[in-house]
Amino acid sequence: MKTGIELITIKRESHPAKGFDSEHDKQHTPMDFINAAKAYMYGERYSWPFDRQSFKLGSREENLANAGSMIAAAIDRLQSQDNFDDLDLSIPCYS
Repeated sequence: MKTGIELITIKRESHPAKGFDSEHDKQHTPMDFINAAKAYMYGERYSWPFDRQSFKLGSREENLANAGSMIAAAIDRLQSQDNFDDLDLSIPCYS
């Protein structure tokens, strides 16, 4: 059985083969990836910031691995920006 970090790594490493590389990621903000992680974590389609048709849930384990890979993508985007300490990463509360 693979560990959580191994599952997240597998998901993240599969992104470039699907066309989701660092150049593609530049089209999105770190908050896009954080909201995508939230959508996977809670099964909330309305949180999904990308094309609605592309949102697909799997098993709980797969969803958490996908959420982890989206958080890794958010970190990568933050690290690629010179002024990332100045970015507003507050997560809006929807009620």
